[in-house]
Amino acid sequence: MALPYAHRRQVSGQVSPMRSIATVVQAVLRAHRAGQFARVGPRALSSVIIAACALAPISSCNIAVPVSYALFGPGKIDAEHELAQARTVVFVDDRQNVLPRTTLRATIGETVSTALLTEGAIPSAVDPKQAIALTRQKEGGSKPLSIAAIGRELDCQQVIYVQVTTFAISGDGTFSANTTGSGVGITPTAKASVKVIDVINNARPYPIGDDSGREVVATLREVDSDQLKTVAQRRSLEERLSAKLGDSIAKLFYQHERLDLGENLGPRSK
Repeated sequence: MALPYAHRRQVSGQVSPMRSIATVVQAVLRAHRAGQFARVGPRALSSVIIAACALAPISSCNIAVPVSYALFGPGKIDAEHELAQARTVVFVDDRQNVLPRTTLRATIGETVSTALLTEGAIPSAVDPKQAIALTRQKEGGSKPLSIAAIGRELDCQQVIYVQVTTFAISGDGTFSANTTGSGVGITPTAKASVKVIDVINNARPYPIGDDSGREVVATLREVDSDQLKTVAQRRSLEERLSAKLGDSIAKLFYQHERLDLGENLGPRSK
């Protein structure tokens, strides 16, 4: 089937490529929604549009990505590691006191556990708070428990160990060196090192060959510094950043959608 005819707009005697491409795209999308391209897959349609963009100036080709997104979605990212189907505990460590509040360790751990259970990546999980309480009780001022020992104490065959290394919600004080931003607002950023420990075999199946662990970086959309003036505002942002870090860690272990377009673009307007 031929593409729907699109009128060209003349500007000072010349064709406007951007308007022509946009008109074609709109016509294709309308026809697609109406079922006129029932035998043509979305990727084929996207290829036609991208090919058309190749004949236009670079600036007009910016439309190719959102059109492809609209036709067949953002795509999938495969799991980096398949967890063992075993009783698991997520232990969030913060020996350097990076987190502003201890309760955020539980927030991160619970977010990871819940996501993995929901996605079927693990069959059962121990409450992360139990791991935190265990280390407080057993360690005291003595040598820290090994990760495998924590798993054995909680009758778990697998431990997801998370060491928080950066947690920054503002550009002030001790967090200034760890904060990134565009100059328009402040980008809350958290980082963690992740390891998976096989308790039964006392081995580390993930990551392979990297003793420092798999670094995970989580960021929130930029915020204006005026939104961090009160304790309540800061605590709310801390909770959101902790949950985002937990979500990013969990996604290492199951297939998931790519980021939505524009998720982290600039501060929200007031």
